[in-house]
Amino acid sequence: MNVALVVSSFEKGELEQVVLDLYYGYKKNGWNAYIMSQTRNIGDIAKELDDIRDIFIFDGDPGEFIRFCGKHKIEVLHYHYNTFMMTGNRKRGYKILYTMHNAYAWMSAPQISAYSSVLEVANKVVPVSSFVENYFRTLTGFSAGGIETIPNGVDFSELDGKYDDFPVTRKSLGFADSDVVVAGIASFHPAKHQVGLIGVMEKLQEDHPEIKLLLVGNEGDKDYHNYFMKLLDRSPAKENIRVIPYFDHKYMGQFLRDVVDIFTLPALYYGFSNAVLEAAYCAKPMVLTNVGNAEDMKDIASCKIVKTAYEDLYELSPEELLDISLRKRNRNTKELAKAFSGIAKDLDAYKAKAAKAVESVSEYNTERMVEKYIEIIEEF
Repeated sequence: MNVALVVSSFEKGELEQVVLDLYYGYKKNGWNAYIMSQTRNIGDIAKELDDIRDIFIFDGDPGEFIRFCGKHKIEVLHYHYNTFMMTGNRKRGYKILYTMHNAYAWMSAPQISAYSSVLEVANKVVPVSSFVENYFRTLTGFSAGGIETIPNGVDFSELDGKYDDFPVTRKSLGFADSDVVVAGIASFHPAKHQVGLIGVMEKLQEDHPEIKLLLVGNEGDKDYHNYFMKLLDRSPAKENIRVIPYFDHKYMGQFLRDVVDIFTLPALYYGFSNAVLEAAYCAKPMVLTNVGNAEDMKDIASCKIVKTAYEDLYELSPEELLDISLRKRNRNTKELAKAFSGIAKDLDAYKAKAAKAVESVSEYNTERMVEKYIEIIEEF
């Protein structure tokens, strides 16, 4: 089998890691696998390919796209965040697999309708979580080609390492052993709603000064990051909040085990978070909003799931979502604060429950993910 993974770019992030894992998984199965990027936005992750010649930049050129597919006798096009020539390629006889990595809540109604029409040609559409599947089905009534949810997989072995040069410690952050450290790990973006955590910490600071917030993430959306930092500078809770940039991922397991007491991702929407799986694997209790893969984790992890900052995602325009992301206080602020304080009050019991869930969480690995994709492709 000859498979090409089609992307818009191949720079860095969870999407690229999933594509890289699939690339290696397909090759391990004895297939020929290639990555086709629509742009020249290529980062260091490309150096991890088995052969750098396995990545092809077609610069949005249909002729170059078809030429490469013909030369390498491509049979399956596996699209990620990209629909380049999808309709025409289905007519040319290629098998089309599309992985839906997000709920696409930033799209307007006409955009989501047009997007759905393009996906009608796919042999199979694969959402990465039940949240993504339910959102897309409800919004579009989509059914053509079939939908099958496959959670992303994580290489958990990397989280088992312990390093003497570990750069982030409770002491270096100014946290006491008696503090309860809540950590959010995500680049700054309106969808991740870090601004809302300032409001939560302001609510907690008087009665629960032992609860500290640590946010790990790069700028992401520069305007949103700057807005957050200005709010933080004026916040009465700023002494209980730390912000640090991402560090080398090899340290993530040690960071979660040695620094963090509670993991949180109070997002407005997302498709699937590897960080949620990583935190669960490292036996951390979690507080999540009911989006992304939160619902998929509730029965296997030590997890409190709270309502979202809005009542109905389906009724919100992208502009309304952005407005909510800029508010410190929303309809779930009190519930988030209560979840943090509740876990902090009985932390040992929540940690014990989290430890029991590690074996179940470890089944969400890259091997299992690849196996499910291979099963789909072999049924085409």
